[in-house]
Amino acid sequence: MYEEQYYSPDELYHYGVLGMKWGVRKDPREAYAKSAKQLKKLTAKSEKNAAKASKKLSYRIAKAERKAARFKLKSAKIKRKATRAFLPMNADKASKKMAKYDLKAARYENKAARNRKKFEKFSSRAEKFDKKSVKYAQQIAKTFKDVPVSSLDAADVKYVNDFITRNNIDLSKIK
Repeated sequence: MYEEQYYSPDELYHYGVLGMKWGVRKDPREAYAKSAKQLKKLTAKSEKNAAKASKKLSYRIAKAERKAARFKLKSAKIKRKATRAFLPMNADKASKKMAKYDLKAARYENKAARNRKKFEKFSSRAEKFDKKSVKYAQQIAKTFKDVPVSSLDAADVKYVNDFITRNNIDLSKIK
């Protein structure tokens, strides 16, 4: 059965360091380095997904479409040969070959459609990570606007500033 618990006002519970604000780190250098590292990770994910979509999948789509077209042509060629009067090929044999090539063409069309879906998935992932990284860069700029740059790691500051200029992020809107 359910048993109610009563807490005495004399008991002490600890929920963190008193006087500390949530999400505020003590050392701004460490916080900035961690934020820059996270931004690098987000941009790397975005680039990875974009590269996967553009190179690998676009090639697969084109290849599957070429093969589907080739088998459609073969099927049409067999059909033309079967309709000619002087061709010794019987109708049964021709229809079997046509069905075989039509089936292969359909398989490759399905493969191309699946690869198009994957392409869209990876493209949307890349866009998602782009948006996240831009938001994250804005948050970095907002959080560390009052921190003197001299106290931060130069490489991290350079990376974040390059990212902000490369993506045309407007810092004037940040309060």
